[in-house]
Amino acid sequence: MLLHVLYSIAAMKIWNQLEEAERLNKRFYGINRAAFAREHKIKGGQALIYQHINGLRPIGLEAAIAYTKAFQVRLEEISPRLALVAMSALQADRHLIRTHDECAEVRNASESSEKLHLLWISDQETELITNFRKATNSGKLSIMSLSKDMLEKNNETISRS
Repeated sequence: MLLHVLYSIAAMKIWNQLEEAERLNKRFYGINRAAFAREHKIKGGQALIYQHINGLRPIGLEAAIAYTKAFQVRLEEISPRLALVAMSALQADRHLIRTHDECAEVRNASESSEKLHLLWISDQETELITNFRKATNSGKLSIMSLSKDMLEKNNETISRS
């Protein structure tokens, strides 16, 4: 799946610095940049945002990640260039990512902390994350609300047992 995402991003048009700036500038329409920078802990504050939205300085990965979190969008919606860099880095470290079964084998083979640090998610978790990322912002809020409600009901059932 990771390789598929990497190819999808690679197939996207990589925007130049001015194109990135124009798109980011549209996101900031009507937003107080100083307040935004404080609220979302943008290092460099509103001055850095100003430089980014006017194409005076290229968007760096740290700032792009902060923008993605603040605007609740994917990295490629801020900068396909940086999304490609990030996905390439993940692909390079792909050997560190293990499936649930592989981690179970590691746990059964040895309880050493060196081997237990491996990251794993199940196929169901992968599907859930994929679907969540495809949802609109209002859809994401609905998913979050529903999942909290279901978790509370599940915990109540377990505590009564």
